[in-house]
Amino acid sequence: MKQLLLICAVVVCGGKSGPANIADPILEKAIRKRLKKPTGELTKADYEKVTTLSLSYRKLTSVKGLEKLTQLDRLILNDNNLTKAQIEELQKALPKCKIYSNP
Repeated sequence: MKQLLLICAVVVCGGKSGPANIADPILEKAIRKRLKKPTGELTKADYEKVTTLSLSYRKLTSVKGLEKLTQLDRLILNDNNLTKAQIEELQKALPKCKIYSNP
C-alpha cells in the first residue's frame, strides 16, 4: 500500500522532488525581490538565503509558504489582515525568527 501511495505521489507531482514556488503572488514577489531573482524556480537553497523579510502593508490574509524560509531571523508583518492564530502557527514553524506584527 505504501508503495502504491508513493507511486501516486510521484505521478501527481510529475516526478519533481524540489520545493514548489510560493503560491501567494504577493509573498513570491517579495521573496524574489529580496533574492534579486525575478524569474526561474525558487529552490530550497534560495529560500535558505532569506534571513530578513518585510511584508508590511501588503493586505496579506495568509502566510502559507513562509515556513519554507527556514533561515529567517526577522520577519515584519505589520498592518496586514492576519489573525493572531496565523502568526502563532508561523512562529511555531519558524521558532528562531522574531516576528513583528499587529494582527
